[in-house]
Amino acid sequence: MNSMLTKLVIIIGSIGAASSAIFVRASTTTSAVLALYRMIISTLILTPMALTAHRDEVRGLKKDEILLSVIGGFAFGIQVILYFESVKLTSVASAAILTETEVFFVALFEVLWQKQKLPRWQVISILIAFVGIVIIALGDSGQNSFKGDLVALGCAVCCACYTLIGKRCRQNMSTTVFTWIAYFFAGVAMLIVALVQRTQIVGLGMRNILLAVGMTICVSLLGHSLFNWGLKYERASFVSTIKMMGPVFAAILAFLFMGEIPSIQTVIGGIVITAGVAISMRFNEAKKTGNSPAKENPA
Repeated sequence: MNSMLTKLVIIIGSIGAASSAIFVRASTTTSAVLALYRMIISTLILTPMALTAHRDEVRGLKKDEILLSVIGGFAFGIQVILYFESVKLTSVASAAILTETEVFFVALFEVLWQKQKLPRWQVISILIAFVGIVIIALGDSGQNSFKGDLVALGCAVCCACYTLIGKRCRQNMSTTVFTWIAYFFAGVAMLIVALVQRTQIVGLGMRNILLAVGMTICVSLLGHSLFNWGLKYERASFVSTIKMMGPVFAAILAFLFMGEIPSIQTVIGGIVITAGVAISMRFNEAKKTGNSPAKENPA
């Protein structure tokens, strides 16, 4: 697989995932129910493919692969719910920004749990992107921003768990099968939350159904599914670094569709984040082609 093409696909996934806030703001139901319908539709779309084109793979799944996929699905389901709640409590930019601190948890887990060594260039690129995150966060003045920020950080932890599990599973599982199992159990997690909250899950109206369909296409299939695909070819921390472009895309989409004018801090922070991601992509490519950055000592 061409390395630059892989990166382009992951970036497209970042744009798709960033569009979720648009659908949340436009809905008239709770985030848990909207997310539940999105997972139901996604699972229905993937089921025929998983049971036909990947029938032999499904039959040959090992117990540990199924268990990890189930755990990843629950983590993903909680992640989505927490993100939606944070969007309702703070600005789209801040919710997206703090969620993207996932990269720090992923990097930490890679070092402590998987005993991997992060190259110095990747540490530098992550830190540069984090500076951009801080700049944007300083421009947030939402009344409920503190509570929304805490919720978004919880989302980041769940997102990191899902990314790392996805990286492990994608070594032997196809994108379709892993995503199919994960989305199904993400839906189960969302259903449990909806039932606990005693939220109405039927009779939502055509508006919310269409929004759920839009989220399925844009956020699930053209967003998170592309992240799952990319995990087979790139390390988890690199994919998470690309995800940090999400706040930039979220701010752009919020301006285009909701009229949210980004502050000067958001613009400057977006430029800094983009620079950090560009550095990560440049040195990651150089490492694969055997240029000098590959010989650099890990941090």
